[in-house]
Amino acid sequence: VATLDRPRTPQLSEASCDFLADYVSQAIGEVRGRLNIHTRRIFLVGYGEGAAAAYRLGLGMPSRFAGVGAVNGWLPRSNGPLLWLPQARRLRVLIAHGRDNRLVPVSAAEQSHRLLLTAGIDTQLHLLDSGHRIHSQLLRLINGWVMENCNSPGEASFVI
Repeated sequence: VATLDRPRTPQLSEASCDFLADYVSQAIGEVRGRLNIHTRRIFLVGYGEGAAAAYRLGLGMPSRFAGVGAVNGWLPRSNGPLLWLPQARRLRVLIAHGRDNRLVPVSAAEQSHRLLLTAGIDTQLHLLDSGHRIHSQLLRLINGWVMENCNSPGEASFVI
């Protein structure tokens, strides 16, 4: 339930991403305090604007994550360094995008895919027969991708 006392999250385009980075770091720290999870076993998965945030955090702090899942989103353009190479090259990226997405054009996903591949990042692009929505095919795709990476030696096994 939303309240008037709830802190206002800055718009991603306006934020330095410090607020979001602190929030995610605290959440991961809390989970890691309860469970034995290695940093290289944590994926960031975001939808829409959350995909842009997942890109920004994952590619901006690649030593803290195993990979990024971006669903119906876009790779943000920023003034600062977005990619920390060669550390970011160990990340895995899944881009899932609806072909009929009227809010974020499929060209955004294709451009992100090309840019990340050019940077040497292991990136998969999946175009789905859907619009800007979450559906069972999409969830199966994300689950399969995470499980595939969980079964790779030394790779991810936790989604946040």
